[in-house]
Amino acid sequence: MKPLIDGIIRVGSDLGFIVALIVTNTVLQNVDPYKRGYFVQDESIKKPFRQNTISSTVLYVVSSLLILITIVVGEVIVSAKSLRKTHHRIPVVLYPIYDSLIVACFGYFATIGLTDVGKVSFGRLRPNFLDACKPSDLQTTILGFVGNFTCSSDKSSGLR
Repeated sequence: MKPLIDGIIRVGSDLGFIVALIVTNTVLQNVDPYKRGYFVQDESIKKPFRQNTISSTVLYVVSSLLILITIVVGEVIVSAKSLRKTHHRIPVVLYPIYDSLIVACFGYFATIGLTDVGKVSFGRLRPNFLDACKPSDLQTTILGFVGNFTCSSDKSSGLR
């Protein structure tokens, strides 16, 4: 009975951490980034606006599937000999697959979260900022710095 309770506690805590990271990432996706100013002559933000060629959803699904397939295939290959020799109710290969997937999921969601924190906190303006935002109501300083502006483009959602 003790191993069953230990297993339930372990799986519950593992899933709790993963769910906490997913909730944190969901909240971070909805936080507006820090609004920073720019210099009018800054060449690095004057690129033309282009739609994304790969959506975030496709990126997340494909990368998740690649991680899943790599771990499962790798663990099955490593455990192939022991699969033939044991007769357990739960195949022995599932334990290392579970361990590897939990670590991979934690790292995956932690990386996404840390990336979003960086973007929101101290990220720089996008290369297509001027075309995507079309700033209006400019208040420019003598040196050409615009600190207060309003985005007037319908493409401004692509700035995040």
